Amino acid sequence: MASLCCWTRSAAKSRKATIAEPSFCALCRSALEQRRPLPSDSNFTHDDYQFWDRAFPDLEAAAAQGCRICKDVHKYILDPSPLSDPLVRDLLDFTDEDRRSILVRGALEWDGKTRFDKVKFEFWSEDKHNYIVKRGFLVYYLFPTSSLRQLTPALSMHENQDNLPDCACTNGMVEDIFELYRPLVETWLEACSKEHSACGPSFAKWLPTRLIDLGSLDTTTEPRLVTHLDPSSARQVSYATLSHRWALNSMPILTTLNIDEYKVRLPLEDLPRTFLDAIHIARKLGIKYLWIDSLCIIQDSIEDWQHESVLMAKIYESGVLNLAGTGASLGRDGLYPDSVGSLEVEEGNIKCGWGAAASTGGRSFYLVREMFWSSDVTDSPLNARGWVLQERILSPRTVYFGLDRLYWECRERSACSVKSGCSLSELSWPRRSMERLNGKSPILKHWRQVLIQKKAEHDNGLGTIQELYSPWKSIVVTYSKTSLTKNTDKLVALSGLAKSFQDILQDQYIAGLWRKTLLYDLLWEVNDLSGCKRPATYHAPSWSWASIDSSPTGISAPGPPRYQHESHQIAEIINVNTNPVGQDPTGQIESASLTIRGIILPFLQQMGESRRFQFDMKHQALRCFVARYDEFNVPTSGLDKIFCLPLAVDYSWVRLVSLRGLALRVVDQQRDKYVRIGSFNFPIVAAEYYRLQEAVCSEKGGDSQHRLVTII
Repeated sequence: MASLCCWTRSAAKSRKATIAEPSFCALCRSALEQRRPLPSDSNFTHDDYQFWDRAFPDLEAAAAQGCRICKDVHKYILDPSPLSDPLVRDLLDFTDEDRRSILVRGALEWDGKTRFDKVKFEFWSEDKHNYIVKRGFLVYYLFPTSSLRQLTPALSMHENQDNLPDCACTNGMVEDIFELYRPLVETWLEACSKEHSACGPSFAKWLPTRLIDLGSLDTTTEPRLVTHLDPSSARQVSYATLSHRWALNSMPILTTLNIDEYKVRLPLEDLPRTFLDAIHIARKLGIKYLWIDSLCIIQDSIEDWQHESVLMAKIYESGVLNLAGTGASLGRDGLYPDSVGSLEVEEGNIKCGWGAAASTGGRSFYLVREMFWSSDVTDSPLNARGWVLQERILSPRTVYFGLDRLYWECRERSACSVKSGCSLSELSWPRRSMERLNGKSPILKHWRQVLIQKKAEHDNGLGTIQELYSPWKSIVVTYSKTSLTKNTDKLVALSGLAKSFQDILQDQYIAGLWRKTLLYDLLWEVNDLSGCKRPATYHAPSWSWASIDSSPTGISAPGPPRYQHESHQIAEIINVNTNPVGQDPTGQIESASLTIRGIILPFLQQMGESRRFQFDMKHQALRCFVARYDEFNVPTSGLDKIFCLPLAVDYSWVRLVSLRGLALRVVDQQRDKYVRIGSFNFPIVAAEYYRLQEAVCSEKGGDSQHRLVTII
C-alpha cells in the first residue's frame, strides 16, 4: 500500500483533523504501480526516472476530479512557496494564461545508494524567445510507511476532535497543550536514553557552574539559582538547556547586583513566556534543573563571561535535553502558541512498484512535502541566530517546538509529531539529515562519530584531507548565514565546536580556519556582496571569513582539493600568529597576522568595469580578470595600493588552468603589510602559468615580486 501524506499548516486556532480517503487519476495510479528497475540494475535507462508528463489543463481537470497528487501539484502552481526554489519567482508573476501553458514533468530521484527517495515535479513553459525553460519545481520525500509509528493515543482524552480545548495558561505557563505532547516527548527521550549509544556523553558527566533549581512538580517552591553543585553528584543530576532568541529590552538577565536575589528565588513575574514554558516543560518531564544562558552567566562581568564561554561545549553536551523554540520569534512569544494546529494526514490504498523486487508485489511509502522540516526548523527565526548553531549540534538531543507540531533530533534519529484521527503518532527516520534532503549543508548531531571515522580513515590512507575537514566546512557555511547581536561574538559563538573538533583533528585552530589546510581555507568568498561589510569593531583578521558580516547569504568555503594532483600551491605560509583577548585561543581575537612567501603583483590599470583589473607580471601584464570583493563598496580611489597574491593553481584542461588567490590593499609599503579586500578565481593559459612558475622557482630575493608579505 502506498500513502499520500499531505502536510498543511492550519490556522493558529484551528484544531480540526481532516481525514479523507484519497483517489488517484489513472495516470498517477499507473505511474505509482509501475515496477521500475533500480539505477544499479543492468537494464536501467534514464527514462526509468520519468514519472509522467501532463499539460496544465489536464492537471487541472484531474485535480477537480479529486486526484490527490494532481490536486496538490495544481494548488502549488497557483500559490507557490518562494522558499522552496528561487526559480519559483517566475510562477509568482504568471498570469492565468501563462499557467495554462505550463507542462508538468514528474520524475523519481535516486538517493545514490539503494532506493528512490524523492519525487520531483518540474514546471516548464516557453519564454519570450520561444525556448522551453524550467519555471520551478516541487519535491516530495518518499518515506517508507514503516517510518510512521503509532504512539499512545494521547488525544483520545478529547471525545470531540473537532472542538479540542484551548490552552489554559496559568502565569504564562502552558498547561493543556504540553499534556497532549508529553507522552510523545517522554517516548522519544526514554528510547534515546536507553537505546542510542551515540547519544551518551563523550566525556565523564559534568555540571555547569550555575543551574536553575526547578524544585519538583508537586511543590510550590519557586525556581532559584544554585551554584557549584557537588561534582560527585553529576551522575545523579540531569539538567535541560534552552535555546532561545534574546529580546534585549525586556529580558531579565543575571548581574552582579541581582545574583544573591536570584539564589533565593527567580522573579517569575518578570520572566518571558519562553522561560516559563521551559520551566514548566522540564518539570513535567521530571528534569530538576535547567540552564539558560542569560540567567546562568553573569552578564555584566567580563571575567565570568570569558570563563563560562570556554565551557559552552561541555554545557550543551552534558545536558539531557535541549528545548528549542523554533516557532517563536522572541523570548516573550513562548515555546509555542496558545493553540496547536493539526497535521492533516490523508491515506491511500495503492501499491507502489518503485524499486521493489518482483516477489514483493510493491512497497509502501508516504509522500511528504519537502518544506515541512525547513519551515519549522532549518529556516526558523531561532536558527538564524549565530549562537544557536553550536547549541543545536552539541546537544545530544533536541526537541523543537514548531508553530503547530513538535520535532525531535538526536544523534541517531529524527522525528516529528503527527496527529491522525484520535491518536498521536510520529514520523521517524533514523540517521537521516533533513538538511541533506533539502540540498543544504547537513547539520549532523552525530558529527563526532562521523569525524572520528573520517580521521581514522585519513590516518590509514583511506580518506582524503578534503573529506576529513568537510564537516567543519559545512558548519562554517551554515554559520556564516546567521546573525549575532554582538559582532565580537563571531568566533566566541563557535568556540565550543572548535574545541571539540580540535580534540579529534589534532590540528591548530586559527581564527575559524585550520593550519593543515590554511592556504586553501584562505580562498573563501562571499556569496552575495549586497549588505556584506566588515564591522568597525575588530574581531578577526581580514583573511578570516569571521571578519565579514555575511548574513543571510553566507560564504562559500571551497577548502582543499579532493586529490593532490588536482591543485598546486604557488605560495607558502611561513608564519601565523593570533593573540586572543582572554585565555581561550578559540575565542575572541585581539590581533592576528599571517606571513606568506609568494608573488605579489601590483595593479596596472582598471579595465572599464569597476571590478576588472590588470596586474603586472615581470614587466608583462597578466591579463585582466574580475576580482570578487568581500564588501559591497568597491574602491574607487587608492587603486595604486591594490595588489593580488596568487595562492594556488587548479588543473582542469590540458592547456587551461584556474588561478586562485587574494586581492590585497597595502597598509604599510615598507613592511610589506596588507589587508585582504577580496579574492579571485579565473582561467589562465599555459604561457601565463609558466611565467608564474618561473617566478615561484626563482631564488629568494632574485625576483622583486617574489617576497614575504604580511596580511593582518
